[in-house]
Amino acid sequence: MEALAAHEAAVAMAPNAAAPLANLAMFQAGHGNLPAAETMLRKAAGLPDATPQVRLNLALVLGLQGRLQEAETLTRRDLPPEMANSNMAWLRAALVKPPAAATGRSYESLKSAGS
Repeated sequence: MEALAAHEAAVAMAPNAAAPLANLAMFQAGHGNLPAAETMLRKAAGLPDATPQVRLNLALVLGLQGRLQEAETLTRRDLPPEMANSNMAWLRAALVKPPAAATGRSYESLKSAGS
């Protein structure tokens, strides 16, 4: 995977920079590896050049793992109350969304419907 290799190369070139590490973490999160993403984002959030976006990405990853209280604490650290409320409402809704199989919208059901 070229994208993964590029992210890993960026981290190797700047191992103490928050942005490349956070980007690699979000790549991992996007591919379903939330625990690895959390580990990387925690490290990135602790670096001197960490931005609010890094902490908000960590909050997202925590929330997607069901750790809403910790996610909310991080979210409220960097966002105004209305935005934090909105982010947390979205995250709570995302956690209760039924899986694709329960809605009949799986790849297999769509593929067979098109045949």
